[in-house]
Amino acid sequence: MRIGTIHNISFSASALKPQRALLPVAAIVALAAVACSSSNEPTATAIRAEPSPSPTTVPPTATPNQLVVPTATPRPPLTEDDRLGRALMLRLFELDRGPNLDVIEQMVELGHPGLVAPLVEITGFSFESFTAGPIGDALFQLTGADLGGSFESQRAWLEWQAENPEFEPIAGYDEWKGNFYSEIAGGLDSFLYADVPTRIPLWGVQFGGVGKDGIPSLDNPIFVTPEQATYLDPDERVFGIVVNGEARAYPERIMRVHELSNDVVGGRPVALVY
Repeated sequence: MRIGTIHNISFSASALKPQRALLPVAAIVALAAVACSSSNEPTATAIRAEPSPSPTTVPPTATPNQLVVPTATPRPPLTEDDRLGRALMLRLFELDRGPNLDVIEQMVELGHPGLVAPLVEITGFSFESFTAGPIGDALFQLTGADLGGSFESQRAWLEWQAENPEFEPIAGYDEWKGNFYSEIAGGLDSFLYADVPTRIPLWGVQFGGVGKDGIPSLDNPIFVTPEQATYLDPDERVFGIVVNGEARAYPERIMRVHELSNDVVGGRPVALVY
């Protein structure tokens, strides 16, 4: 299940050429096999990739190939403006009424730069001009950038945040965001909560339109030979990888449905996100 979070999982591809290419019955076809119709192509038997257990802890002497889960960075003590801004953020949006315009006005008066992130967040749920105008005005007062306050403006604001990292979200933004998303689609607060460990800025995590487990991932698919992949056209796009001499490919057509595949290739656990 994904809601826009990014997990950085790296692996090293072997310099050896793959000897066999395998395809998933429901989803995966070998890239080399689709691209090549030579009669000399080796024949592969169907296999099922077995899952590899994910480590729950990382030793202090972790190697570069191990996934290191960072801990939350301790925050300095809250100032009075921090506390006031956090209280305003908690009243910013009501599911049955939408953005609270009185609160938005008070945010401008407070002038806390950490309130930019929650204001940008609610642009994604601002579909009417009577809310988009005040949100855009508030963001302009806080940032000096005039990008609007409607649903269509959110992408531009996210790009602006990437270019202005000094506007860090106010304390409590992580928990507020998790609760906010859970009101829309239950269960998302299990991913976003107070002091959640993360490698990416939390303002970059965006609601994907479905609740928890709303899009089933493709886990450990069964594989077939290239000749058995008759459900694919020769010119269909696939995403191919090679790990330790083993080749796999993931058809775009199937990945559009699942968006995530968890697999084991060349003895290494890998994740493909589309």
